[in-house]
Amino acid sequence: MSPLVSIVIPTYNYGHGVAEAIDCSLRQTYPDVEVIVVDDGSLDNTRDVLAKYGNSIKAIYKPNGGVSTARNAGFEISRGEYLLFLDSDDLIPPDKVVKLVSKIESQPDWGMVYSAWQCIDETGQHVLSEVRHRKQGQLLRDLLLRAVTIPPGCVLIRRSCLQQVGGFDLHLSAAADIDLWIRIAHAGYEIGYVDEFLFKYRILSNSMSRNIDKMAQDDLRQLDKYFSRDDIPDTIRELESRARASIYYNWALRCFHSERIEEGQQHIREAIRLCPSLSRDKNWLLNWLGGYANNAEVHAPERMISTVMDNLPPEAITLRSLRRAVFASRHIIAIFTAHENGRLANVLPHILPSIWGRPSILANRGFLAICVRALQGNVKRRWCVNRFDNSTSAECKPRSI
Repeated sequence: MSPLVSIVIPTYNYGHGVAEAIDCSLRQTYPDVEVIVVDDGSLDNTRDVLAKYGNSIKAIYKPNGGVSTARNAGFEISRGEYLLFLDSDDLIPPDKVVKLVSKIESQPDWGMVYSAWQCIDETGQHVLSEVRHRKQGQLLRDLLLRAVTIPPGCVLIRRSCLQQVGGFDLHLSAAADIDLWIRIAHAGYEIGYVDEFLFKYRILSNSMSRNIDKMAQDDLRQLDKYFSRDDIPDTIRELESRARASIYYNWALRCFHSERIEEGQQHIREAIRLCPSLSRDKNWLLNWLGGYANNAEVHAPERMISTVMDNLPPEAITLRSLRRAVFASRHIIAIFTAHENGRLANVLPHILPSIWGRPSILANRGFLAICVRALQGNVKRRWCVNRFDNSTSAECKPRSI
């Protein structure tokens, strides 16, 4: 008999869209799934929408207390051996649960397993970006340094693991998910990974992710909480200043992106103060800024980079010297990402800017191989199009008598 999986969907004032999350949960090909929807004090028509599903879902109605209270309430009444927490504006494909259960069942050391994921627009019709971390095992270091991002809907969690480490922290609303992943990793559990797009994260104009100050402040409080523990190994404790600096660097980028220039400058100064060595790490700086510019929420990457580079505080000496390389890194990262996701046609616009900004990239055999394959594919496509056009033209010509 297959182990039961509980899908918990917290929702608040999303009556116009929650049905999509419920429907994709009910369409799972896995045979044993229970769907629990927690209405966190909605004031719209959410209750009416949930009522239409009858006994096919379990609906909980509670006073508004935030997404963490809603997730925990769903966990408390769930019966599944595994749990999946799906926000009401996100989506999962029909084979999500069956694939994650198959993986984690074969790996008793895994406390949770996550997948690759896609960012989609508000309509759900267009993929804005795709994320493949391809990291698994002991991920405590990566999580603390924010080197891996794992949205809740990506994850399937073992119930016994969740019971051991506790649920979502009610005081860390914007960082409650990564706080839980860190506690799971700290407890010694490994984290598994499935390299398939099994989750769609919807970018909403009014989502909590837009509250950049709340996100950063909760991230810092999460680090306060973790590093106050007495049972942290020295090799992990020595990461504290770098972890804090990483949050300030990311906070700075979000401020620059929102045209809050002085605050962005202030956060970069604080990041440099906290971890001077990180401010001199050229590879990290290039990946940090170049990677953020390719974020789904950044609609004008070149302008974003220019805003940052034009307004750096005097202390950012190393980063200022990398201006040309930063622009190139944005394109280099885009090339490798397109290749990983099997979209070679998307490589072409990034080849020349990459080489112009960082000529040394030509020494990278992987980069060259991707570019050659993309160019060969482009030639082949053009040949096929020309052949089709010529054959069509020939068929349309009147026959001579």
